[in-house]
Amino acid sequence: MKKLFLYGCGERCRILLDNIDNNEYKVLGLLDSDSQKWGKIIYGIEVFNPEILIGQKDIYVCVTFYSSLVNEPLWDVIKEKYGIDYNYQLTFHDVLIKLYENIFNGIYFDKVREKKIFMDATWGLGLGGVESWIKDSVGYFENAGIDISLLTSKTKTDIIFDNIIDFSYEKSMVFSKDYISKGIDFIKENMPCTIIFSRTNELLLAAYIIKNIYPNMINIIMAVHGSSDGMIRDVLSYRHGIDKYICVSKSIKENIISKGINSHKVYYMTVPIKQDLNKKRVNLCDVMNSIKIGYAGRIEIFEKRADIMLKLIQTLEHIKIPYEMNIAGSGSYYNNIEDYILHNCLQDHIHMLGFISREDIPEFWINQDIAINVSDNEGRPISNMEAMLYGAVPVVTETMGILDDVRNGDNGIIVPINDYKTMAEKIVYLSENRDVLKRMSQKASSEIKSKISMDKYISLWKSVLYD
Repeated sequence: MKKLFLYGCGERCRILLDNIDNNEYKVLGLLDSDSQKWGKIIYGIEVFNPEILIGQKDIYVCVTFYSSLVNEPLWDVIKEKYGIDYNYQLTFHDVLIKLYENIFNGIYFDKVREKKIFMDATWGLGLGGVESWIKDSVGYFENAGIDISLLTSKTKTDIIFDNIIDFSYEKSMVFSKDYISKGIDFIKENMPCTIIFSRTNELLLAAYIIKNIYPNMINIIMAVHGSSDGMIRDVLSYRHGIDKYICVSKSIKENIISKGINSHKVYYMTVPIKQDLNKKRVNLCDVMNSIKIGYAGRIEIFEKRADIMLKLIQTLEHIKIPYEMNIAGSGSYYNNIEDYILHNCLQDHIHMLGFISREDIPEFWINQDIAINVSDNEGRPISNMEAMLYGAVPVVTETMGILDDVRNGDNGIIVPINDYKTMAEKIVYLSENRDVLKRMSQKASSEIKSKISMDKYISLWKSVLYD
């Protein structure tokens, strides 16, 4: 029996405690960096100062929380400060896999069918770059003659696609025994098959368990959209079951390979973007006009850092630059920004547009001078590529995927993460130097046009799926 501490007291910790088999692990306690929690009882278990690890022998530590940081230092701290070797450090998914492999260790099927290809969207197709990629890609594949079925809720999607299989989960990332069993039953009924995943979710765990028993009956393709340490570690917990990795940026590909994955299993894709050739950019570079700033995406603090966008607005107001900002999207921080705008009577030049359809995206970006992105974690944002395609100059934070398309000072401007003050200064610079803005606009558009090849995209995926 392995002696285990769980680091972090959030929802993932609770999920593990609900499912841990006492024959496999003995949970000695919870750990947390927040001193206010030390000595408290959470989920029926005491929370300790992580320094309790010092001097311990043969102790495993599971880091339960999901980090959005590109480089999460906690793993090194556990090794260097507390003396727990990396081999004794586990992710949430490492423990979860072991638990459910022990539960579902007798899976049988007796009927071989024609091989199928599925795209996983069992959590639902809401807003977001990953969801947009899924919606677009199943259409591209269908047009290219790739027979693929989309796994999602038929009642909760507006996508027009012939091959939707009504298979989904009511809630996301629950990881209950019933959810895993549901996934196993579905895969058993549809083997042999290939499934393209974009999340480390219940269906991936079910597929991994089955693959360990029937390795030739299922292929697991993982599209890696995120660059954060937490996301990469989650994905690599399934390294022994994933057949191929499709990375949205070169830096993510290099990161995956650096973790010991065979380079022949790791691919890099550039998502093709539909270009509306009827949309012509008007001359927005007249210094007499207010600079137009656009944002399109989820309005959340987590990863998207909508709180930093609010600070950017406050800074621009303090500078008193003549500008217009158009914010398209929705999320939990939407009302915070809207309330600030209304309270300060800024609605004449800051417009909260809410959700806009993908059909209206070209029109939106063609009327912006600048596209901002204040995220602290991006794989390779489709919204940024769309903005550049239509000539909006990116002024963005230095996240990993941004570097694939934006060259600082050439076709856009890159600032450090969280540095809204420098971002405001760069916006002022572009507002006062419209010749630079115009030149960057042209280069931004040319950059994306040179990359978005539908033929190359389909060729890549046919190689991934059929070779």
